[in-house]
Amino acid sequence: MLTVRPESPVLIPECPLCCGTNRYYGFLMGQERFDECRDCGLLSHKSLEGPGTEGAAPYGADGPEEAAGLLEDFFGLLGGYGCCGGRVGVAGRVSHAFFDHAGRRGYAAKVIDRDDRLKAKFDVVVVADLLEDTAKPVAFLESLRDYLVPAGVLAVLTRQLRNMGDRNPGRRLLRGRQRHSFSDHNLLTLLWKAGFSDACLDHQVAPEDGALKSGWVQDQAIAFGRMRDLRPFPVLSVVVPVFNEARTVRQVLGSLAAKKIPGVDMEVIVVESRSADGSREIVREFEGRPPFNVVLEDRPRGKGFAVRTGLRHATGDVVLIQDADLEYDFLDYEMLLSPVLAGRSAFVLGTRHAGNWKIRKFDQYFLAEAMDLAHWSLVYLMNRLYGQSMTDPFTMFKVFRRDCLFGLDFECNRFDFDVELVCKLIRKGFSPLEIPVNYQARSFREGKKVNVFRDPFTWIKAMIKYRIVDVVRPPSGPAVAAGPANGTAS
Repeated sequence: MLTVRPESPVLIPECPLCCGTNRYYGFLMGQERFDECRDCGLLSHKSLEGPGTEGAAPYGADGPEEAAGLLEDFFGLLGGYGCCGGRVGVAGRVSHAFFDHAGRRGYAAKVIDRDDRLKAKFDVVVVADLLEDTAKPVAFLESLRDYLVPAGVLAVLTRQLRNMGDRNPGRRLLRGRQRHSFSDHNLLTLLWKAGFSDACLDHQVAPEDGALKSGWVQDQAIAFGRMRDLRPFPVLSVVVPVFNEARTVRQVLGSLAAKKIPGVDMEVIVVESRSADGSREIVREFEGRPPFNVVLEDRPRGKGFAVRTGLRHATGDVVLIQDADLEYDFLDYEMLLSPVLAGRSAFVLGTRHAGNWKIRKFDQYFLAEAMDLAHWSLVYLMNRLYGQSMTDPFTMFKVFRRDCLFGLDFECNRFDFDVELVCKLIRKGFSPLEIPVNYQARSFREGKKVNVFRDPFTWIKAMIKYRIVDVVRPPSGPAVAAGPANGTAS
């Protein structure tokens, strides 16, 4: 007799954002417990009465209550995002003051009902104090697309818990229980997964919380995203700068032509900088062949300039930078791409230095040793300046959501662009996830182009400069470049 064994019980439910099950106790304040997803950082409330009562817990039990200045901040940011008047649909809990403010600013606001998807749609949909109480937040935001005009704007107001420090049990952190508390990264990932681009985010901190004092404090996050067309599969944009790489470029492009990633479409943007060794002629062999988009520059201006050109031509959801040599392994693509598509991280670095500080092994032995030592000195400086613990910010393998570039402008033309990109993404709030990759260093005799007497000084200059100056450009209307929830490159 055949016995069918019952399925194993689901002890740890999947994270509603990244689908991970790596969830552990985060903190306990009074009678409120939050567990944290160790993959994406999402905080989720867990009822102390047990799983059977969790769905019935009074999430968001208190009524609408806008903190002083919240509405002024919200409508000011909405206008800066490029929305000046139009129809506004409201989902969630807002007070009468919200509709009064909307009317004075030229918006026709109303609470969304089910029939609105069949009528004239909204220019803006506002989700107020509702997303954090939703069991399936990505699906919920996707459902709101039915109520928006093409390129309509989704605005999210959500309560956050931020800045864990000394526990302060005397402070009331929430107006009521809430199912989730989203970090800034979580919010931008939610918008991206639900099909919204050009995302930007700000905060309105309650006056009593001051300047985010130690402990968990409450503030209101305000996030905007613009609806984009949904694709059947995510698209990976591979940017390949080429200059004097005739020895390897045909093999690199041939490998990219043959590269297949299940469930992912690819486009390859090749930027050729008028090489003098025949590379241009090799690159032109791939013109017009899918998945290639060949861009021919009139003169060489540096690797950074070529990558910036490639970013302007990229249309994918995720960007990967690939050199035209053979130092890196194409088999690492899937490993680097997976955490980005899952929502674990928006920005991934393929580290060459995981577990071994000596990675440059070529015939010029003493030069290789000196370069390894200089690498770690520069990494130490960068980590100190930016509060990170990176091992290899200078890796060529940088993978990030194209959204991350929204509001960023780039200016570096040489190898200092690698530093500029990492510094600006960190300043914007994206901490990189490092994943070990295979690396076979080539020597200067084999074509390495870094100038050891000049380039390190430009890297140090970039580290210091982008730590001091403002790097994120505030939104000033609809984005017109190829950018997503955080940036257009220029």
